[in-house]
Amino acid sequence: MTTTRSLEDLIKQLYGALILPDGFTPFFSEFIRQFNLRSGGVLMANQITGETRIIWCEGLSITDLSTFQSHYEQIDPLVGQLTQSQPGHFCYLGVETTEQLQITHPDYYQKWLSPLDIQYAAGAVLAADEEWISQLFFQRRADQGDFTTEERRTLTQLLPHIQHALHLYHLKVDQDKTHLLSQLLFDQIQLPVLLVDQFGNVCQQNAKACQYLARTHSVKVVNRRIHWHSPQKTTEIRQAIQHSIAHEQVETLQLNSSQMMPVIITVTPLLAVDAATDKGAAVFIYNADNKPILDPQALMALFQLSRNEANVSCSLVDGLSPAEIAERHYLSPETVRTYLKRIMKKTDTSRQSELVAKLIASPAYYASSNLPIS
Repeated sequence: MTTTRSLEDLIKQLYGALILPDGFTPFFSEFIRQFNLRSGGVLMANQITGETRIIWCEGLSITDLSTFQSHYEQIDPLVGQLTQSQPGHFCYLGVETTEQLQITHPDYYQKWLSPLDIQYAAGAVLAADEEWISQLFFQRRADQGDFTTEERRTLTQLLPHIQHALHLYHLKVDQDKTHLLSQLLFDQIQLPVLLVDQFGNVCQQNAKACQYLARTHSVKVVNRRIHWHSPQKTTEIRQAIQHSIAHEQVETLQLNSSQMMPVIITVTPLLAVDAATDKGAAVFIYNADNKPILDPQALMALFQLSRNEANVSCSLVDGLSPAEIAERHYLSPETVRTYLKRIMKKTDTSRQSELVAKLIASPAYYASSNLPIS
């Protein structure tokens, strides 16, 4: 049972998550421990397109969630209750509902509830508008028992704080976006690309990335982190992002899945031109036959760049540091910095992340990838 003191500690940890690199993960891990839960998560669902975003999940794998969304979401009684519920109120399902599902939906019971040992469930709508709805859910095994009256009272007290913290979280994400580049420009990039900050948290996704994440079961964004369906590969992705940002170099991973063609993930560091510039990385997702490569000749024609400026631009998108660019092109570091300033002026950009996005969004990329130039 969660005491008053434990509730206060949970509330403090909840709001503290807004400034932590790991976000809400520590809070929800403690939440699961204190309430003796099997699993839980926070999801955002687009009521128009059907797109689902996983904000946080623990105790269920990406594969588990994808299977549920693909096969059982429409018949799950908790989901049905939540679609009719107002924000801020918990819905509970007990053993009677589980036993009824064994009769009415035996496939759902035998392939989902029984293997995962889910006997009890609870959930609440956190927020909803005409487009998006966010939901909190959690489950218990048979041996963990139903939620007591005291636990339900405590959860009701905690729920408004979770709603407020997640609202602040979304405001923070929107603010993070403004530090990187405009969404309009970002959406012009014809590859799925996610921007991450220096901690590896996803700050922004372009339109292609949103479409890709909505239809694939292998990769998701959970608690602002990129997750592959394999925990081992998820760790490799996280390490590649950290290494790319720390050492200012490109990292590339090939991820194989029985459900899809091999996927290439390239992490390109967003190099700081000065001390005031935010660090981070761009994470590109693509197949081997459409890797982004810039055409120097097209860059020269599009932005009136010199040959050296075009070469520096290409190296910048490749993720090279100013020192590595200087070494590659036999230039001094001071000359490279001068070129970067000139390139930004000619491309009408003010931040390095904005410059990289504009270069990749330009027809110079389409030309070198055999895509039509518009």
